[in-house]
Amino acid sequence: MDIGIRGEKTKLGNHKIALILDSFFLFIIEKKTFMTKVSNPLKTITCLLIAILLSSFGHNIEAQIKKVPSDFPTIAQAIAGAQSGDTIILSPGTYSEKGMTINKPLTISSEWILTGDEAKIESTVIDALGGKLFTINSDEVEVSGLKIINGDHTLDIHANVSIKYNHLVDNADGVSMEGGGGGYVGYNLIENNGSGDDNIDLDITGNGSDIIIEYNKLIDSNDDGIEIRLFTTPNQHIHYEIRHNTIIGAKKAGIQLISYDVYTGKVFNIHHNIFQDCMTGLGCMEGQNTTEDMTGATKMDEIVYFYNNTSIGNQMGATGGNNIIAMNNLIKDNSIGGFKLFGANSVIANNLFYSNNNDLIEINASAIQSGNIFATDPLLNDITYIPESNSPCIDAGLDKYIMNEISVIEISSEEYIGSAPDIGAIEYNPTQYVDEYFSNASGSYQIINYPNPFILSTNISLNIPQTENIKVDIYDMMGRSICTLKNDIMQKGIHTIEWSARDENGNKLPGGIYFARIQTSNITRNTKMLLLD
Repeated sequence: MDIGIRGEKTKLGNHKIALILDSFFLFIIEKKTFMTKVSNPLKTITCLLIAILLSSFGHNIEAQIKKVPSDFPTIAQAIAGAQSGDTIILSPGTYSEKGMTINKPLTISSEWILTGDEAKIESTVIDALGGKLFTINSDEVEVSGLKIINGDHTLDIHANVSIKYNHLVDNADGVSMEGGGGGYVGYNLIENNGSGDDNIDLDITGNGSDIIIEYNKLIDSNDDGIEIRLFTTPNQHIHYEIRHNTIIGAKKAGIQLISYDVYTGKVFNIHHNIFQDCMTGLGCMEGQNTTEDMTGATKMDEIVYFYNNTSIGNQMGATGGNNIIAMNNLIKDNSIGGFKLFGANSVIANNLFYSNNNDLIEINASAIQSGNIFATDPLLNDITYIPESNSPCIDAGLDKYIMNEISVIEISSEEYIGSAPDIGAIEYNPTQYVDEYFSNASGSYQIINYPNPFILSTNISLNIPQTENIKVDIYDMMGRSICTLKNDIMQKGIHTIEWSARDENGNKLPGGIYFARIQTSNITRNTKMLLLD
C-alpha cells in the first residue's frame, strides 16, 4: 500500500507500523498514569491499526518526515520549516546548536526511530553549547533517540511531552520541566559524571499535568537524581508515577521532594526503584530548602506511596514527611540510617532493614509500624540486587495496604510470581514457581520467563496443552522480530528454552524491554522481559 506523504512517498513498511505501535503504547502509558494492565492489548492494537489505515484511504497523510542535513542543514531550520505532526530525523553526526523553541507538535529523533538500532543514538550527538537545547511549549512533542551533551536546563519543558531513549551526558538539569510541564520520561540514560545539577528537575505547578518517570538510569548527579518542587498552589492533584528507575551516585538525594509548607494535593507513587551510593535515597525537605541535609519535612502533608524500593549503600535510606506509606522496601548498608523523620500519619510496614547504622531514627510515635524485618541478611546478588534463591525477601511482601478500610496500595497478582510480592525493587522469578504458576494460571498455552529482570540469559517456560507445532519468537519494544527460538512440533507438557539475549545473528542486544511470543495456528501469547545492561 502506498501512502502519499508531502515531500516524500513511501510504503507502509515495518518501520511505519512500528511507529504506530510505539505511539499507541505511549498513548496508553501517558494518558493512564496508574494503569498497570491493558485488557486484550493485541486486539486493541489491531483495532487501532485498522482504524488508522481505514481513515487514511482517500486522504493524504499530512505528516512529513524532514531530514537533517539532507532537507535542512540545521535542526533549527528543520523546526522552523516543519509543520505540526512532522518527524525530524537527524542523520548520524555531531550538531552544535542551542536556543531552539518548539511551539508545535513535532517528533525529533535519530534514525533509531526507524531502525531500532541503538548505535544510532550514540552516533547522533547534539552539543547544546552550555545552554538550553530545546524550549518546548507545545503538547505532543517527542524527543527521542539522541545523545545530548553539554547543556544547561537542556530540555526546557512547559507542556505535556514524551522524552525517551535518549542519552544525556554532562548536562545541568538534563530534563527540566517547568510550570506547565508533564507527560512521559522513560528509558533514558542520564549521566552527569559529577558535574551539573540534577538529572531530572521537575518544577511543575498547578497548570501542569501528571507525569510518568520509568526505566531510566540516572548516574552521578552533582545534586539530585530527580528534584521535585511542590510549590504553593493548592488542590493541584497532580500525580507523579516514578517507577523502575536506577539512581546511582547522586551527591544529594536520589529523589528529593521540596515542600513549600503548603498542602498542594500532589500525590507520589514511588516504587520499584533502586537507590545506590546517594546521600539519601528519598529526601523530603521543608521550607523551600533545596540543599539536602537529611532533616526531613515535618510540614509536608502530601501523600507519598513509597513501596518495593531498594535503598542500598547510601548515607540514609529515606527521610520523610507526615504522610509516607512505606511498604515492602529493602533498606541495606546505609551508613547513617534506614528511615528518618517519618511523621504522625506515616506507615512503615513489611520493610526489611539490614546492616544500617540505625534502622529507624526520630520516627513519630503515632506512625504505624508493622511486619518489619530487622537484622536479617536479604541475600542479594552483589551486582543485580536480585534476591538469591534462599532470600528472606521472597514472598515476604504485602500485596496491598488498607487504611480506613480503603486499599491505598495494591499490587496486581500479575506483577509477581508466588504467594506474595517480594521485598525490594526486583522480583525473584524462580524455577520452582513455574509449575505453581502454570497450575494456577487461567487458560492454556501459558508462557513466562525467569529470572526477570535478567542480565546474561533468561529461561522461557511454556505450558503446551497438546502436541502440535509451536513457534517461539523474541520481539523488541517496537514490535520488530529479533529471533526465532523454536519452530517445531512440541509435545504436551512444560518446556523451557534458554535465551542468551542475542539476535538471530548472535549479536548481543542492548538492555531494554523485550517480548517472548508463543504462536500456534490458533493462539498467540506474550510475556514481557527486562534485559539489564
